Amino acid sequence: MSIKEFSDKSNLASSKGDRSSFSLLNSIFVLLNKFSLAKFNEVIALMNRDELLKRYAAGERDFSGVDLGRANLYGIDLSSANLSRANISYAKLSDANLQSTDLCQADLSDTDLSYANLSYANLSDANLTGAELDGAELSNINLSRANLQEPIPLIKSFESIYG
Repeated sequence: MSIKEFSDKSNLASSKGDRSSFSLLNSIFVLLNKFSLAKFNEVIALMNRDELLKRYAAGERDFSGVDLGRANLYGIDLSSANLSRANISYAKLSDANLQSTDLCQADLSDTDLSYANLSYANLSDANLTGAELDGAELSNINLSRANLQEPIPLIKSFESIYG
């Protein structure tokens, strides 16, 4: 239903004094908008992943400042990419290859990095608050000035390396 159609029906129901019809129409309109917005956001996330993969396959490596928040990037290979200052919060990067990737100043808060290869990655000044790092490869990473306010998953990962 278009906004104009909704408006016309709402005005008709309202002018007839039929408040229950107006309320029902309003509820349906709100639900349709929520569903459409959720689907729209899902499509945007998929397009971001597809665009990223396409550009990476074409040889591009500079993705600094990109917004991949909440994206499903499971198993992706972005080795040696520049993702500095990128928003990757709440994303799924488990089993990803991020070897030698520049993640300086990246927002990785609440990101699933379990079993990801982060060896030789630059995570300086990155936000890793709430990030899941269980089983991640963390050898030779740069964590200078990184935000590690919730280091428990990180400690588990270090134990698996130095255990």
